[in-house]
Amino acid sequence: MQQNQRRLFGFNASILNPFDGDGRSEDIQSISATTASIRNIGRGELIITLDDGTAWRKIDASTPTFSLRRQYPATVRRAALGSYMMKVADNPPFRVRRE
Repeated sequence: MQQNQRRLFGFNASILNPFDGDGRSEDIQSISATTASIRNIGRGELIITLDDGTAWRKIDASTPTFSLRRQYPATVRRAALGSYMMKVADNPPFRVRRE
């Protein structure tokens, strides 16, 4: 059960499975992993793939500074109103959406 919740972290589970109770996985508030790849897709947007296979798109106007080629520790946590914040290395957290 915990592994499934980790895999679904960042998705709206009620959309993925409308027959599942309330569709919320309240148990997991954050995940930690290592960046596997970071791609700059233009207009200040990044796609960050973690070593667990999850992909996250940076969706705010912040400008984190890190090399696209290195691996960094990363943490994604739940934020207000169903949003998510990611912290990569020593950069301030920035808003992300699960891809």
